[in-house]
Amino acid sequence: MSYYNELTTVNAVRSSYLSIVGTGDDTLMRDIIRSVSTDIERAAHRSFSPRIATHYFDYQRDVYGAFLTFDDDLLEIATLTNGDSTTISSNAYVFEPRNTFPRYALKLLNSSGVYWTYALDTENAISVAGTWGYHSDYTNAWQAVDVTNASATNTTTSITTVGSGLIKAGQLLKIDSEYLYATSVATTTATVTRAVNGSTAATHSNTTTIYAWTPDAAIEQLAKEASAARFRLRENPLSETIVIDGNSFATPKDVGAYIQNRLAAMGIIRAVL
Repeated sequence: MSYYNELTTVNAVRSSYLSIVGTGDDTLMRDIIRSVSTDIERAAHRSFSPRIATHYFDYQRDVYGAFLTFDDDLLEIATLTNGDSTTISSNAYVFEPRNTFPRYALKLLNSSGVYWTYALDTENAISVAGTWGYHSDYTNAWQAVDVTNASATNTTTSITTVGSGLIKAGQLLKIDSEYLYATSVATTTATVTRAVNGSTAATHSNTTTIYAWTPDAAIEQLAKEASAARFRLRENPLSETIVIDGNSFATPKDVGAYIQNRLAAMGIIRAVL
């Protein structure tokens, strides 16, 4: 599965912290953004970009009474299947937490008459197909940025758009239920990688809304700062101190320490058992 997790874009880093007009360093900057994004996810033990996947849970290990505890941050459920292969409807359970994202568990309602069970083996008895990842405001995470201006087959790698100017290279896009990665954008044409992050390629009709993933605001800000610092430190043999938003960096190691400290201060590092 191709997983794209860039937590900011070249345009965002350039416009915020770097006085660069040309595009000659865009490839290098994108590589740095990818590296920083991966470092942030590893340090937090979390994914900050959405992934579509099915996770399996043990009847004994992961079930406590009416509760099912997840092994990852959950944003949305597509299908919940009990250990006897029956599908549990969405009105039979509530999430924990109830009103915020991401979700770490769900609880079967007493009124549903549904109970966790298994058929032959307790291992991998229960499955959750859904969207996994961290976002504190998932309701607004997908923002409409453009509209298709021609139909596209499930193999088309150039998406024709109206040309709003809101699609940027490096963004994770969504058309219908498919995720696409924008490798480049030129006026009304977005060159994309299809069916990324666990999604399935599909045919899309003309005038279909295109959405762009907007990472959690605090995480995107961290990615911009760390990417700008690492870019400016790439040619710093004398270890001169650079300052990004009042934060000082002299070596690449300082960037890693800054990421770790910021994540800890935000209380966003996931405990791993």
